[in-house]
Amino acid sequence: MSIDARLAHSITVQRMRRADLDGAQERDGGIVQVSMIEALLDGCYGGDVTVAELAGHGDFGLGTLEGLDGELVVVDGEFWNINYDGVARRAPESAGVPFAALVNFEAAQHFHLGGPLPMADLHAELLTHFPDPDACYALRLEGSFGPVTFRSVARQEPPYRPLVEVLATDEKQFTVDLLTGTIVGFHFPDMAAEMNQPGFHFHMVTADRTTGGHVYDVTVQDAEVIVGVSHSVHVALPERNLAEVLTLDDTLRRSHLHLVRTGSTTATGAAAALGVTVDDAADALRRLANRGMADPVGDTGVYRPHLARHRASQLPTALDDL
Repeated sequence: MSIDARLAHSITVQRMRRADLDGAQERDGGIVQVSMIEALLDGCYGGDVTVAELAGHGDFGLGTLEGLDGELVVVDGEFWNINYDGVARRAPESAGVPFAALVNFEAAQHFHLGGPLPMADLHAELLTHFPDPDACYALRLEGSFGPVTFRSVARQEPPYRPLVEVLATDEKQFTVDLLTGTIVGFHFPDMAAEMNQPGFHFHMVTADRTTGGHVYDVTVQDAEVIVGVSHSVHVALPERNLAEVLTLDDTLRRSHLHLVRTGSTTATGAAAALGVTVDDAADALRRLANRGMADPVGDTGVYRPHLARHRASQLPTALDDL
C-alpha cells in the first residue's frame, strides 16, 4: 500500500494484521478499516474478519459482507445488511467482512439542513464544515429524504470478478420517493485513494430498519447533521493473500478497465492507450485471460472483456462510480 506524502503528514495510518486489531483503536481512537478499497475493486471479497469481531471496534460505519453479499450499515452499534432484495436484516455475527470502515462516533459539529437539497448541493454544503481538507470525516444525517436511489449487489461466488464487472451485471438499483432514516457516511481526502474511496461515500438505513443500501443519489428534505473528525486510520489487512493485496498490479488493473471501456482491444491498442510497452500490455492481457477476466478472440490477437451477462446500459454508470 503506497501512502501519499501529504497523507503521512495529515493522517496517521497504521497497517496491521487482523490479529493485531484488538486494542489498536483504543490507543488513539480514529477509524478502523478492514482491507483497502484497491483490494475490493480487484475482487478480494473474502472475509477474514467477522461481524462479531468488528462489533467492539466501532458503533458507526459502512461496508459489505463476504462475497459482496449486500450493503453493510452500522448505526448505534447495530450491524444491518441490505441485500439484493432491498430488505434490511441484522447481519449475522458469523458473517465475514471483506471491507468496512468503522468509528466510535464522537461529534465535533452539529447543524441542521433544510431542503430540498440535491446531492451535489449537499456535498458542497458539507464541505464548508470541514476545517481540515486533509482529515477524514464521519457523517451522520438523520431526518427525511427523498427521492433516494439505492444500490445493492447480488452475492458473488469464487472465482471472484473485479468490482467493475460485478456492477455491470449483478447490481440492482431502486428508488424510494420519501423516507425517514439515517445516512451513514465518510469523507476521505483524495490523497487516500489507495486506502478508501476518496470523497463522499454514503450508506443508509430507514428509521423502521426495513430497507436502505448504498446511496447513489439523494435529496435532503430536512435533516440533522453530526460531523466527526479523525486523523488516524487503522487498516487491518487480510490474513490470506497478503502479498497480492499489497502488490496490486496497476498495469493489470488499467488494462482491464481499458478493455471493459473499449469492448475489445489488442496488445498494441492497450499499449498506446496506457502508455506501456506492447510486451507489457500483451502480458497483462494474457494474465487477464488466465484469471477469467478476458476472452481471446481466436488467434487474432484481439481480447474482449469476459462479461457473461453484460448489460451495456449499466456499464457507463459502473465505471463512473469507480
